[in-house]
Amino acid sequence: TITAHAVYCTDGNQYSCTETFQQVSSMEEVRNSIGNTYHVDSSTGLLTFRIIQTPSNFVGRPDFFLPSYDDIGKWGNGYALGRFERDGVRLPKMAYGPYLTLEANCSPDASGKYCNGMSPTPEV
Repeated sequence: TITAHAVYCTDGNQYSCTETFQQVSSMEEVRNSIGNTYHVDSSTGLLTFRIIQTPSNFVGRPDFFLPSYDDIGKWGNGYALGRFERDGVRLPKMAYGPYLTLEANCSPDASGKYCNGMSPTPEV
């Protein structure tokens, strides 16, 4: 399970604070998503997901969305994505607080680091 989390947030009718990612059938679908999908390659066990910058205090309005620099912030305050702008140059600011959790539901291998049968095999 992969879940995006906002901080300083309470779920309500207008804004959501968490989004559980949905599994899709290809990496192409992940690339073309708004950032709330993942794919697991059944032959290699490789997990692919897209990381996007979210607002720090919400992840949806109430549905999850891929924010742009023009999206207005929560309750109409500022912008959804922090930035510094001067003379036509816009630089993104890091959003402190939002995070992702990844939870694997599998039997661990002998090392305890990988799912059983999914340890990476070094290429020769």
